[in-house]
Amino acid sequence: TPFTLALYNPNLRKLFDRARAVRTIGVLLLVPFVSGLVFHQTHHSLRFLWLPLLMLVVVEVGMLGAVISVVEILIIGTLFTLHGDGPLWLEKGATMQGTVLLLQFSILVLLISVVPFAAILERERQLRARLRLGMKRYQLLADNSRDIVVLANLEGHRLYVSPAVRDVLGWTQEEWTDQNSTELMHGEDVAEFRRMLKEMLHGEGHRTFRYRTLHKNGQYLWMEANVRTLTGETTGEPNALVANVRDISERVDSEKKLAEAHRHVQEQAQRDSLTQLANRRCFDEALEREWRRGRRTGNPLALLMVDVDHFKRINDSYGHRAGDQCLQALAAILRDVARRPSDLKARYGGEEFAVLLPDVDKDSAVMMAEILCMKVRDQLFNAGVGGPLALTVSVGVAAQVPNKDTRADQLVEAADRALYAAKQAGRDRVMPAYEEEVPVASLHPVQ
Repeated sequence: TPFTLALYNPNLRKLFDRARAVRTIGVLLLVPFVSGLVFHQTHHSLRFLWLPLLMLVVVEVGMLGAVISVVEILIIGTLFTLHGDGPLWLEKGATMQGTVLLLQFSILVLLISVVPFAAILERERQLRARLRLGMKRYQLLADNSRDIVVLANLEGHRLYVSPAVRDVLGWTQEEWTDQNSTELMHGEDVAEFRRMLKEMLHGEGHRTFRYRTLHKNGQYLWMEANVRTLTGETTGEPNALVANVRDISERVDSEKKLAEAHRHVQEQAQRDSLTQLANRRCFDEALEREWRRGRRTGNPLALLMVDVDHFKRINDSYGHRAGDQCLQALAAILRDVARRPSDLKARYGGEEFAVLLPDVDKDSAVMMAEILCMKVRDQLFNAGVGGPLALTVSVGVAAQVPNKDTRADQLVEAADRALYAAKQAGRDRVMPAYEEEVPVASLHPVQ
């Protein structure tokens, strides 16, 4: 039965192709020669030679050769046994029937011994052939990929690097292979790389890692590595790392430019185009933010409302361009007076400005407002009208410790009332907010 199946096996022809024909024929001729030697004499039993002989056939030719060899042994053994020759006649009182049964049993033992061994060996050969084919395909893909393909051990030591490393980074395969992955990596990225390796060893099978590596020309390029773990077939545990690495320097540069453009747009959306101070929207957001912070910390929040005195007269007499230049000059003074990073200077509307002062009480805010008035009063503004202009400002000051029973807009209302009170009192002055002295009903707009 095994012989019949072997005759119909499509792999039988491969045993006799040009590359293997000599070996196959040589091994198959060795079998009848040894079998004839075993059965030719009846003085000693040399049947033990069959098993190593068939093992040799399995190793050299494979399972099909072993099945054919068993049939050869059977034919030669039958011919000699029926003629009364061979080791099967060594037993005293041996009969033809008993000898034939012993021959059949011997052939059965050979099949039972050889076929499983041959099947296991054949399967191993097939797995090795598939592995070699897979490695060839993988290497073919790796060698022709524009990405750098890297195979490394679990410590990050490179075992294989594809030829693309020369095109991407200028290094040869030999210069990159057999070295640690951190050798040419930017120092700021090494800690993150080691942290990634540690996480992958503890179960993460895939990670994407951005880092900078040194080009052979001395410049650092941004790279992106898609890293995966390779697991052992038997243990299921990670035993290597494979990474596809590509140059993303242009993408990173584009992302930086896009982020910078977005930041610029955001800044412009929150800045007054004339004075380059914060606009009303930015002021409202900052006020709410600082008010919530003041509730948490218990620190005061102060506000200066600043208005240019008789600004309409400047526009009417010298034109709007002269007025714009005066506002720009006032904005510069505000930056000089409120210098802390937390101080917010904003154009509240028209010729009115607001200065938000976190963690500042009313007395300190009044002092800052007095300095502001003095600086404006002492400075002559060159508005391109044939001579310098003298300006003054009126300032309303309010300060409060935020709490859950108050609102942020109440601080604005108090500073606004103080500003109108300063204008009613003659302008060019600072007026702190006193609710009992400046009732809301007594206020009216002052030009």
